[in-house]
Formats: sequence, structure tokens, C-alpha cells
Amino acid sequence: LCARHYQPAIEQLEKVEDENPELALGSWLLAAAYEGNGNSERAFAWDLRALSAEGDNALADRLSRVKRSNGLMAANQLWLNEALKARRNRSESALTIASLYAELKNRQQTLAWLEKAVDEGEQMLSQIKYIGKYDFVRDDERFQVILKRIGFNET
Repeated sequence: LCARHYQPAIEQLEKVEDENPELALGSWLLAAAYEGNGNSERAFAWDLRALSAEGDNALADRLSRVKRSNGLMAANQLWLNEALKARRNRSESALTIASLYAELKNRQQTLAWLEKAVDEGEQMLSQIKYIGKYDFVRDDERFQVILKRIGFNET
């Protein structure tokens, strides 16, 4: 996945998922692999499966209904709105919100929330170096500064 060999990653992660369907991480990683492969629909389906595996069936069901009735962008916007509400109680990470803004290709908000994630010392932040959803901001100087701040001297 990090090497951007998406099809072999998908094949391996599907095996992991088959053997460990209750493991949300496998579903999240599969979503990232499908997204990198350009299949947003499959990525979203795996994201919903991961949400359910983490116990958020109600949100997964709402997102699924909105996607069916209004499309993928509307579902991602709803997901972002819910994450922003949860953030008020500090129950959602800045990285998650950055990721949702990245789904919507909102450059300014993606970068602003990535900066917050750095400031808050989020543990999973190193993924931004590899995950394809951030490709649209890689050329931005702010993104390069973020990578340096988290320990990547080469981009």
C-alpha cells in the first residue's frame, strides 16, 4: 500500500479481511488501497465496513442511505459534518477531519486540519506521506512543511 502497488495490496488485504472480518484496520487499509486504485465506490464501501467493525453501525447506515439517494459526495459531506460535531467533544481526531476534507478535495481545510494534527501529536500522521488521498496537496509548500515537521526530510 505504501509503495503504491495497489492491486497486490488489495489482494493481500482481502485475504486478511476474510480471515479477520471483525478487524477494522483491514477494512480501513482496503479502503485506502481502493482509493489509491481510483475506485472511490469500493473505497467508500470498505470505509463503511470499518465503521461498522468499530461499532458505529448507525453512522454507517446513514452514510449508506445518503450515498444511495444523493451520491458519494453528499455522503462524504455528511460524514465530515458528523466528524466536526464529534470534534467539539474531542471525540474525533484532527487527522480524521483532514482525511474527510481530503475526500472532498478541499485543499485549504485539508492542510489546516493536517497542521492541527501535527500540533496535537497524532500518532498515525505518518500515513500522509504514503496515502493517495493526499496527492492533490503534495505540491503545496504547507504540505511539505508538515512532512518535515513529522520527520520526513525528503519528499
